Amino acid sequence: SGETQADFERPAPVLEVLTVEAETIRDTISLVGQLDSESSVSVQPEIDGIIESIEFTEGQTVKKGDVLVTLRDAEQAAHVREARAREKLAREIFQRISALAKKEVSAQAEYDRASAELEVARAEVQLREVELAKTKLRAPFDGVVGARLVSPGERIRRMTKIVRIDAVDRLQLVFALPEIGVPFVRVGMPVKITVTPFPEVRFDGEVFFVSPTLDSTTRRLTLQAWVPTPGRKLQPG
Repeated sequence: SGETQADFERPAPVLEVLTVEAETIRDTISLVGQLDSESSVSVQPEIDGIIESIEFTEGQTVKKGDVLVTLRDAEQAAHVREARAREKLAREIFQRISALAKKEVSAQAEYDRASAELEVARAEVQLREVELAKTKLRAPFDGVVGARLVSPGERIRRMTKIVRIDAVDRLQLVFALPEIGVPFVRVGMPVKITVTPFPEVRFDGEVFFVSPTLDSTTRRLTLQAWVPTPGRKLQPG
């Protein structure tokens, strides 16, 4: 009967609808690297001299051009004054002869000589001013200074190490990639860095250098990445 057929009707099928979306598949690899300063130098004088004053404190942040150490400069300053006096005299003589040369053709030789002497005097001023400038040792770039290696009153010689300065606003991450990963690396690819003191923090970086050749011994490819250091949590080394 109809009632019997209703009892045996199959239940309506249940369908589950899923939306298929495209996602990026990411291949990742964990490597060990080394963090180095973007720039690091030992500040050294270009002339011998006696330290007049130390203008920085250890661990201080400095800007490019800041004076770090001043040497005694009495001798250099005297040379500058002497050179400027000679340049002033040579300029006055040149101006007088220049006015005369406009009236007399015979004064041309004197004009040429006076012009040459004025140029020599100007060059002497520039040379002496450069020597005076060398008595002030300045920071070559923005960075942080380390421990000072000299003291006020100390006589130092050319190329004596005064203090180390490191640029630490961003660091260089140096690491090596196994040969199997060579086809996938490129300049601009992102990296994420973790360090032992902050295991829960990931620092973002970006590759800026890919070695054109593999190391023949290790069969690895050297890469370098810039890593910003917010709050200077990361340190070189």
